[in-house]
Amino acid sequence: MKESLLRENKKLRKINQALMRRVEESAAQSSTAYGLFQNAVLLEKSIQERTAELSRLNEALLGELDDRTEVAEALRAAKRAAERANVTKTRFLAAVSHDVMQPLNAARLLLDTVSERSHDDQTMKLLQDIDAALHSVDDLLSSLLEIARLDVAPPAIEPRDFSVRRFLERIVAEHSAEARHRRLRLDLIGSEALVRTDPRLLERIVRNLLSNALRYTPTGLVLVAIRKRPTRLRLEVRDSGIGIPREKLAEIFEEFKQLDVSIPRAGAGVGLGLAIVDRLAQLLELPIEVRSREGGGSVFAVEIPYGSGAALPQPETADGSLKADNKPFAGRRAIILGPDLEATDTMSLLFSKWGGEAFTAASTDEALGLIASACSAPDILLADYGAEGLDAVDMLRTRLAREIAAVVTMSDASEEHRRAAKSRNVFVLTKPVHAARLRSLLRHALQ
Repeated sequence: MKESLLRENKKLRKINQALMRRVEESAAQSSTAYGLFQNAVLLEKSIQERTAELSRLNEALLGELDDRTEVAEALRAAKRAAERANVTKTRFLAAVSHDVMQPLNAARLLLDTVSERSHDDQTMKLLQDIDAALHSVDDLLSSLLEIARLDVAPPAIEPRDFSVRRFLERIVAEHSAEARHRRLRLDLIGSEALVRTDPRLLERIVRNLLSNALRYTPTGLVLVAIRKRPTRLRLEVRDSGIGIPREKLAEIFEEFKQLDVSIPRAGAGVGLGLAIVDRLAQLLELPIEVRSREGGGSVFAVEIPYGSGAALPQPETADGSLKADNKPFAGRRAIILGPDLEATDTMSLLFSKWGGEAFTAASTDEALGLIASACSAPDILLADYGAEGLDAVDMLRTRLAREIAAVVTMSDASEEHRRAAKSRNVFVLTKPVHAARLRSLLRHALQ
């Protein structure tokens, strides 16, 4: 509308100029007084008409500009309100997740402790059902919190070179128990290679793809494959599951989208796993390809650039959690710090079962007292204190006068908290804490 008004304005100005020229030419040709008077009257009338038309057009233009200004301001206000709502949503989810994660974390640790003992078949079945229910809650809370974080503040990307085979061995090993529980075969194939990307964000992608494959495969095989291509490495997660109908392929990466299937599956989630995969893949600029047919399984492939090897870290041994002996911490001493006595006692019991000697403290003052008396030379600190655990670690390291290995558990491990932990050489473990992950990370931190 604005453009049409401007064109009309320009046209009227040209008409006015033409009228002025015509009247002036007529006046020059007329020599009588009456002719001059007549021309002046015609000129005044024409000018008044065109001036009134120009005034109306200008008023319309001003009104259009005012409307556009109001619309633009309304859009800016709506954007600000949406951003505030997003931040509020994330803070709310973080607060709720923290309050819910505390008892959930204690329940998971207690269940892991009980499950390591001998039980009859009926009791083991009940324990497995409880574990499946807790896993569903864990998955739901973690997915909701992660999608909220990605909406508000995408994580910082920290690419480095790393061994893709060792990286995948650890993830596959941690999912092997779930595969056995579902009576599925889970394999990893492919030779070693160096890739370059952010391993922490790639791990979240692979874990979501692997969990999704296990969830939608009632029988058969789930395969993680390393395929070497000329310019990029292709990481595939294949399954022999129910597959995806062709008309649904375009929807699977949308939030809260799930296949409408009747197969029984524990921990069905809320349809956020692939949405998280899609956002993280875009953030890392890693192409994702999906091939599937209904009833014939699916293939999700991620292409990753090769690494140069210049920044290759030392070999990781985090997958030792499933291959190590039953006493991996024999001769090791740990101080386990946290206000939740149930959680610290349970972690103390687990550390002792793994061959170590654990000392618990409800506060930093109590931990300082342990250092001054019963545990003057601990090998590792485990702070179940959230973000405040970083300050507690600093204080205890100062007292010990050395940079002792440390792990901090958090319900809401934000990017800011992770960067702060990394700068202090502290490992972060998100809640709820699983026994296998705890043991794996403690071994890694001690090495």
